[in-house]
Amino acid sequence: MGLFTSFGIAYVVKVYNLPSTRSGFGEPIQSLFNFADGEKVIGMIRFPAIPKDNATGQSSLGFEDEAEYMVASANGYGFRFPISNLGETTRSGRKIMTLKDDDKMIAFAPVTHDHLFLATAQGKALVIAAEHITQLSGSGKGVILMKTKDSQLVGIKFVSLKDKVTLSFDSGKDKEITVKSVRVCNRGTQGVILSRRKTIVKIT
Repeated sequence: MGLFTSFGIAYVVKVYNLPSTRSGFGEPIQSLFNFADGEKVIGMIRFPAIPKDNATGQSSLGFEDEAEYMVASANGYGFRFPISNLGETTRSGRKIMTLKDDDKMIAFAPVTHDHLFLATAQGKALVIAAEHITQLSGSGKGVILMKTKDSQLVGIKFVSLKDKVTLSFDSGKDKEITVKSVRVCNRGTQGVILSRRKTIVKIT
């Protein structure tokens, strides 16, 4: 199991090493790993186990899969990385994204389509080609995906140009749009305005 946090850190542990409990509530994540103040989980992944080793009788983490994942920060930076690069970590985790100043990692997602949809809180959206996103083999800042200016990136979603995306606003209302209504641009641009008055809080 892998957990990814707002501080750009990955925590990877074998599930059978997690403490068991009879209460049904489990243990706080903060008691299992050395979380810093304000650090929050933003994503989780389950790794399939590979066959048991005949010598030890234990199964290992299934990191032979060459699938790619991506991380992105509130200030609009991000990169792709092969999930096979991850291994079991200590309680302190492993730094996978370099963050400057008050930037936070806000998204972790598998690379599933050829294009990436991004949106900022102030209502701008951008679609870029996935191939233009740099792949890193280790920790790094990545490349600028979208210029956020005085706003912040609130979410990313890999899409095909025929897909639809749902925007969730701070008013509690949702709006569905087609991806093709947002033109494909080069990464690092500001995107187009989808909402002038409402704040976007999430995309799905």
